[in-house]
Amino acid sequence: PVPDAAAVAAVTASCRPVAHAAIKFTPIPKTLFPPNATPQMITACSMDRSYTLTTLLQTAYLGDPNALLGELQFAFVCFLLGQVFEGFEQWKQLVALLCHCDDALLQHPRLYLDAIATLHFQLRQTPQDFFVDIVTRSNFLTDSLRNLFSRIEQAQVTPELARRAASFKASVSKHFDWDFSLSADDADDEQPVIVDEADS
Repeated sequence: PVPDAAAVAAVTASCRPVAHAAIKFTPIPKTLFPPNATPQMITACSMDRSYTLTTLLQTAYLGDPNALLGELQFAFVCFLLGQVFEGFEQWKQLVALLCHCDDALLQHPRLYLDAIATLHFQLRQTPQDFFVDIVTRSNFLTDSLRNLFSRIEQAQVTPELARRAASFKASVSKHFDWDFSLSADDADDEQPVIVDEADS
């Protein structure tokens, strides 16, 4: 016999992940700045998360950018095919981190070339409204990618990275019908908090 919805719901609610079998994603550093950082350094590291990305690469991925990209892909597969919420959260954090760096664009151009290629093929697998928050109607991905495209356009990146970013931007804009232009009000809303000497 086919179980009814109530029975299925009861069984589902009783399911809990086994501790030793749970997926262990790499923790993203919570501290965005070095120890004993000055207020100016705290402000700089909040605006440019390259310190966090570099720290993560060196400590968690043993200096191998491909290991980070592998987790980006693994987390995406976990939430898209496995419907693992933790996978989505990890993917979201990694994307946000990559999209909020300036110095890293110059320090790790190959990482960004491969990250853009990875995101390009990932996003081709998702429907248009997949990333829209049903409560706030906000879209973290458009905000993150807008940040990335703006930073690449303003930085002295390699011509290859500039071309790939422009191509990715055009592809995503067409696929999702997203507009990455940023109004003055939006720009003001995204400004980080500036740390003043008097507040430290």
